[in-house]
Amino acid sequence: MLFLNKKMFGVFVSTTLIYTTCMAQDIEVKDGWQLYGATEDIEITKFDKECIDIIWKYDGLSKQWSAYSPKLDIASLLGSNSVMNKLDIANGFWVLGNGNCNITDPIIHNGVEYGSVTSPYTSRVWLDRNLGASQVCTAFDDDACFGDYYQWGRDADGHEKVGSLTTPIQATNVINVGHGDFITSSDVEDIPNEDGEEITYNYNNDWASDSDENGTLRVAQWSKTDGSSICPVGFRVPTASEIEAEIFNNDKNISNATLAYESFLKLPSAGFRFFGNGNLSYDGDRGFLWSNSGSSTYSSYLYFNSSTAFMRNNDEYRADGKSVRCIKN
Repeated sequence: MLFLNKKMFGVFVSTTLIYTTCMAQDIEVKDGWQLYGATEDIEITKFDKECIDIIWKYDGLSKQWSAYSPKLDIASLLGSNSVMNKLDIANGFWVLGNGNCNITDPIIHNGVEYGSVTSPYTSRVWLDRNLGASQVCTAFDDDACFGDYYQWGRDADGHEKVGSLTTPIQATNVINVGHGDFITSSDVEDIPNEDGEEITYNYNNDWASDSDENGTLRVAQWSKTDGSSICPVGFRVPTASEIEAEIFNNDKNISNATLAYESFLKLPSAGFRFFGNGNLSYDGDRGFLWSNSGSSTYSSYLYFNSSTAFMRNNDEYRADGKSVRCIKN
């Protein structure tokens, strides 16, 4: 335990240093000064985040303060000997944050690197971008953050890529489709058989209605947290109520596409892939975000455009390709 009385960049801090139980690999940053304890050795560049202004620590042996900042030239301000280059296990350190974020190791899944963000309303942890997106959104119509377009309940088999081929043949196995084509569908399909005769199939606007009409198997698939489904280890596809809790049940009610982007989730207007032909529609204009909630032949998703936002809970177009944002279990 160490008593501190130190003026840091114009801020007087007088407190008792107690090592917290916060894991170094999951440091939740908020506005203002916060005190943490390192539970393992930490590379200082881990704090190269927009939400971080300054990192401070006190060395009890040398009785010297050192600092690190991704934004300020600490060497010019305090001298080269005051530049922090690492945090060792059991070091206590101060963080001056300017927003809410999580300082974590990169989350890598299916070759894509993600970060995480913590909800200021529910304290739930989410991926910082849509599945498949190469970066966090810089604008509501930033196509680099649109990500992939999943058919409801389907695994990451290649169909989710915007340029994937299409096929009108409905899947007979929802767990292992056997190919990466986007499955087009309508209420009915007339498909030639081996003899050239057109056979009418009732597809119910689904990519796999015959093999999982009520969606039970697909809900289970998207609920997995072991990394074998579309979300990284420890994450899964959210339910409709979990999305609603972030979008509508707080003091920052999201009511249009602009507010969806300005939210802590930075949701883009990625559009969707049309179930009938696989074409991308409304990209840069409207947002569609799948949930893992479904009943009978219906599924739920979040919809938003320039003037409105709502959960649609009776969507019958499971063959549509829509965005997915994972939540920590």
